[in-house]
Amino acid sequence: MASIWNENVVKRFRSVPPNPRENDFHAPYNKLLCTEFDITGKYSVAPQAYPQPNTKSTIDFFVEYTIEFISSREEADEQIRKRLKDIGPLCPLGNLYGVFAFGTKYAIYNYMKDSRRIEPAPIPSDPNLTVDTAPIERWNKDLMEKDGALHLKELFQCVVQMCEAIG
Repeated sequence: MASIWNENVVKRFRSVPPNPRENDFHAPYNKLLCTEFDITGKYSVAPQAYPQPNTKSTIDFFVEYTIEFISSREEADEQIRKRLKDIGPLCPLGNLYGVFAFGTKYAIYNYMKDSRRIEPAPIPSDPNLTVDTAPIERWNKDLMEKDGALHLKELFQCVVQMCEAIG
């Protein structure tokens, strides 16, 4: 079966070593984004976010820990929600999507400007109980599998269409 992605993108993801570190995925994701968005035209790819006060400086799409740890997913959930809250009101689009990945598995978040809501809805923590506030099922898509690749590609196309609609 042929891949949904460009052959060079697939090769770059396959070159990630076993037991990868966060930065092992920087180049594959950069290649994916530069391939899917026409960077010779009006789009730019700049995945590095500005550091937020009282947080470690990371690339938007990754954290250094593994998806199996509740604390890693909780940190990812908190980080993307903070970023969407910060930049969502400034975005000219009705929806601002955020993708947070652990390796090739990803979760999609959506800031809806009209309602100022973020989906998926947050799960409140409880100081007396261990609550999984970012269930592993949120990262149920894998961009290297057909369904996950199609889903992400559709999201990319949706974003491009929204951008073209506003000029």
